Amino acid sequence: MRGVRRPAPALSAVEGSCILLAAVVAASAAHGDGADPRAEVVVALAGLSGDPEANAASLLDILERDPGHPLADLVVSGLAREAKEPLTPALTGRIRAALDRFCAQGGAEAFAVLSARLLLTQMLVAAGDWPAARGSAALVPSLQGGRVIGPFGSLDSLAFYRAHPPEAETDLGAAYPGTLRYLPDADPCRWVSPAPSPYAPTIRIGGACPALPGGVYYALVQVRSPMVQQALLTVAGGRTAVRVNGVDLASVDPVLRRTGTVRIPFQLEAGWNRILVKFQSVRLLTLLTDLDGRPLDALRYETGVEMHPLPGAASPRLGASARDGLFRARAAVAGAPDDGWALAVAGLQEAVDGTAPEAASFLEKAVGCLPSEPALRILLARQWPQSPHLPSQEARVHSRSAYEEALRLSPDAHAARLALAGMLAEDGRHREAIDALDEMLRRSPDHPGALRLRLRIAAGQEGWQAQAIEDARHLARVLPSDPAARSVLRSDAERHGDLAAVEADLRAHCASSIEDLSLLYGHLRRHRREEDALALLDSLRESDPGDPDWEVERATLLDALGRTEEACVCLSAALGANPCLPHLHARASDLFLRWGDKERASAAARRALTLDPSQLELRRRLRYRQGDLDRFWEPYGADAPSLLASAPNRGSFPDAPTLALLDETVDRLERDGAMTRITHRLVQVLDDRGRSLLQDLPIEGEPLVVRTHLPGGRFLEPVRIASEGSYTMPGLEPGAAIEYLFREDKAGSWNGAFQAGLFYFQDFNFTEPLLLSRYVLLRPAEIPSPVTAVHLEQLGDALSYREEPRDGWIAQIWEVRNQKRPKREANLPPVDEFLPHLIIGTVRTWEEILTGEAEGHLRGAHPSPIVADWAAGVIGDTPPGSVEQAASLYRAMAERIQDGSVGEATHILLSGQGERLVLLKAALEGRGIPCDWVFARQRPEDSEAGHLPPFPAPGHYRVALLRLRGEGGRPDTWIDGRWRALPFGQVASDVAGMDAFVVTPQGAVPVRVPPGRFEDVLSSQVVDLRLQPDGRGAGSLTWSEPGAAGAGIKEQMFQAEQSQRRRWFDQYLNGWFPGASATGAEPSLPGIGDWGAPWQAHLDFGIALFAAQSAPGVRECALLLRNCDLVKTYGAQPDRDYPLVVGEIRREDRVALRLPASWRPEGDLPTTTLATRFGVVHLNAAWDAETNTLMIRRLVDIPAQRVAPGDFLEFLRFARAVDVAETARIRLFVP
Repeated sequence: MRGVRRPAPALSAVEGSCILLAAVVAASAAHGDGADPRAEVVVALAGLSGDPEANAASLLDILERDPGHPLADLVVSGLAREAKEPLTPALTGRIRAALDRFCAQGGAEAFAVLSARLLLTQMLVAAGDWPAARGSAALVPSLQGGRVIGPFGSLDSLAFYRAHPPEAETDLGAAYPGTLRYLPDADPCRWVSPAPSPYAPTIRIGGACPALPGGVYYALVQVRSPMVQQALLTVAGGRTAVRVNGVDLASVDPVLRRTGTVRIPFQLEAGWNRILVKFQSVRLLTLLTDLDGRPLDALRYETGVEMHPLPGAASPRLGASARDGLFRARAAVAGAPDDGWALAVAGLQEAVDGTAPEAASFLEKAVGCLPSEPALRILLARQWPQSPHLPSQEARVHSRSAYEEALRLSPDAHAARLALAGMLAEDGRHREAIDALDEMLRRSPDHPGALRLRLRIAAGQEGWQAQAIEDARHLARVLPSDPAARSVLRSDAERHGDLAAVEADLRAHCASSIEDLSLLYGHLRRHRREEDALALLDSLRESDPGDPDWEVERATLLDALGRTEEACVCLSAALGANPCLPHLHARASDLFLRWGDKERASAAARRALTLDPSQLELRRRLRYRQGDLDRFWEPYGADAPSLLASAPNRGSFPDAPTLALLDETVDRLERDGAMTRITHRLVQVLDDRGRSLLQDLPIEGEPLVVRTHLPGGRFLEPVRIASEGSYTMPGLEPGAAIEYLFREDKAGSWNGAFQAGLFYFQDFNFTEPLLLSRYVLLRPAEIPSPVTAVHLEQLGDALSYREEPRDGWIAQIWEVRNQKRPKREANLPPVDEFLPHLIIGTVRTWEEILTGEAEGHLRGAHPSPIVADWAAGVIGDTPPGSVEQAASLYRAMAERIQDGSVGEATHILLSGQGERLVLLKAALEGRGIPCDWVFARQRPEDSEAGHLPPFPAPGHYRVALLRLRGEGGRPDTWIDGRWRALPFGQVASDVAGMDAFVVTPQGAVPVRVPPGRFEDVLSSQVVDLRLQPDGRGAGSLTWSEPGAAGAGIKEQMFQAEQSQRRRWFDQYLNGWFPGASATGAEPSLPGIGDWGAPWQAHLDFGIALFAAQSAPGVRECALLLRNCDLVKTYGAQPDRDYPLVVGEIRREDRVALRLPASWRPEGDLPTTTLATRFGVVHLNAAWDAETNTLMIRRLVDIPAQRVAPGDFLEFLRFARAVDVAETARIRLFVP
């Protein structure tokens, strides 16, 4: 196989260590002084001086002296970091020359060559050297994670890769850039499996699949992203030929937009039985042969694989772990775990790879081995903020400590001083930051890093303008080409009217900087110097000569100069080369109209709308030109004067400040999913409160009618102040009414999906009576109705519905009259839970819901060797049952992976691969235990368990669970991994019993999460209270919470500080016993570190006066049990119009009151039992004479439910009885 490098065999840790050490010894001998080259590179990367110029020079010296340095990839990454700051032209030239030699010499690691090539290309682009930049980019098949420069022009990465046979797991062959081929007859086929991610799905053909014959194979993909789809159309139709592979590209547009599907061919040599294909922003459907079009079998989906194509014959890698430098660094650490420089190199390699937790771990160990080396502490300080497992504030504390220690070790470590000053500025302590920089400048008066940071701080503060100008002048004396200093000085010159100085500065630097060239062009355009801008435009066009947008810019300049005919000729030439770009046709339409050619203007506008129907503004302008104002809503609109004349008198609504006479919405749905909405509202003022409510009218959409109707029949129109976002309505007085009608346009989606939100048959503020509410949908006859009705049965006969055909359109009309004012409540649930409404939008399939909800979890769930090895070690002697092994892994993972912790390398590698549930699935699959992803809908607060949305909707199914399939008739096991304290096999109460969907090989299948058991959610609190003869009390509280709430509290308490815990428990105690406070030591939290146990807390407390004397010989105490507050929560509005949604309450409280000797209770002890259809409450008090103890127990079991309006008074009586049972008042006899 030509052009393919076979992968080298895997190296052991010892072998890798020997290779790295041998390379280091060889480099040391070449260096001549016996110095460790690792130390030199690490110190240079730390950049102790804080001066990018000096840091880049030291790194460049290493690369020039030894281009084959074993750590060349780190040197290149360091140069890329320093090159982000402005460097002198001389040093920039040296860097470019060194990178060019390094890339051309051969023999270096492929990843280092790729990094150097990318950096060189970026520097050439920044310098405006377009021929050299294009030549450098041509050697890079695909820019890493970015844009393709090559056969496809400028396009999101879309490349194809061939894989080695199955035994070569970590190596790939040479990249094959594919050729786009569009087939108009390409139709979507069945989904062979849910795609792991809509952005980077990856397939692998292997395993039992036999060797494939050589030839052309087609990947059939569905383009999911409108942006990428447009890019495909742009590249195919605008920047290549008119025909590709014999296909007329003019016909691609409607096919791709209709089906979203395209077939892409790639070449496969004979004898290979594995293919790895990666597409960005597309969704894979299947893989087709070129023989009969049948899909290949044995597809196995894998996720989380990142591939980087490398130049020349170098091999692309599967993931960063296969990079040679990183592999050798890890092997060196394994061979010499106490070698500080080896640990530092490994940490820097991990940092280049983007794995901050691993980088921080290695660097922290390196600091332990070399505690007196300030460079290591600076490198470690930079890694802490990048770690995703540390809270941001904690990471800043670690970083600040490391920088301060570096300064203690070396007062000349200016990089640490700059970092500390920057942190002060980020905290808003700008004056302290300036003082720290002044101290540094006293040591080094012309330090560029300190001058830059000082200038950045001064320029960002109001009132510091003079200081900023002084700092800019100082920095410009040190570095005349510094962009920040020049920008401040240019702004000052422009503020004083010295435009010649601004232009002179930009022209002095534009020859070597594309940024200055662009700024000069913008300066000329801003000051209306179109002739000079036109002369400069040719230099800018060199950046991408094939980009048609430059022709649009040139035409705009010509038009501004009054040379409209030349502008039209220029744009016509661009259209000839790019016939499928809609924005070119739209701009040409405007120019043709200005030139006076209305026929060509209309033709260009129609062509633009054919290519992109979502250009609603262009569509409206075209209709206006043709004299069609398109008043499509008028046949269904209501007449405002007639409604005002028939309005009832003020006495009909004694409590309402305003009266909504009309709330009407007319939606017209286009065939491509675009929508035009007309909203017409009429509101009458009834009293002074209504006048204040309606005085300011917010501006929405495009206002068509805004006016005030006066009682005498006249009307007034407001004057809008441009700087304000609302109208101030004139003439408002009782009896007047405001009318406003506005238009909104919504672009269509690439796949025709339509979403317009909700329409409620209530006034738009949910506070007013409403006389007429109407919704009209105009849709093409061939499109089914995208409207779903919810709770409309509550409207009864007040609702009317009809359909009217009209010229190929169907009008659907819903109408409700005389809706009374809804009665608002403080605890009202979301209005869509109980108000009648319409949902206007395309019904989403389960597959579309899966794509949106599951992306973050399905990516990266395949088992890696380290996870498989760890899982095998955890399971050990566990019985072979899948449930038992899963339980062992679940408990071990909860113990091992804790948020914010940093432990040994294995721990960090495990936690770095994803959240606990993702990692658990990977471990289970590595052990051959089948499990499925389940995505459940979370129960809304104060909502019932069985409420289902009318159809699957995006955003509803966000809770990820795992379902372990039962064996031998055993039930399935459900795993909820959100809280470590949640016992294995138990799901939290917020998803128990809720609807969900499970991800299967056939797609998404609706399921129901099993309901929780009563004992799983029953919380209990036990109070042991000892009463003293003087009336004071002392006792203890034991609290147990087995449900999800307890799991969350447990995790919070585990991470909280002691003072925070104490404060929280004091507040909690006072909710039970006012005046109580915790006594003794810190509250005991048994099992706080055992994540399989429920939440428990035990604390001792005291009460100053608990049993007060109410009569001679009689004391009285109130045992305040946990308050349900049902009346307060649900009883605010006894006269209800809509159902009441009640949340679940399940509690058990027990109080043991130990009395002093000879004290005893007096009278009957409280006993209450409520057993209704709404719930059960049981309160029982008993006296134990032997121990002189009063025992009180209360049990509350109120399930989640929906209470109809007619049943609310009965529920309210039940709620009052529950609240009465919350306080047990006990009279005590005192002898």
